[in-house]
Amino acid sequence: MAVFRYLEGRYNPYRRHSSIDYLSPGAYENKHKLSQEGQRANLPTNPG
Repeated sequence: MAVFRYLEGRYNPYRRHSSIDYLSPGAYENKHKLSQEGQRANLPTNPG
């Protein structure tokens, strides 16, 4: 159980993953959120 807590709580959140462009999960989520917000800002407004 201690190994699981270490891996999930301390190691995996900061380890860079090759499947997400060598970013940590937190950095990838932040990048994704920013890109989503940017896409919403660039959406055309409803002229009606």
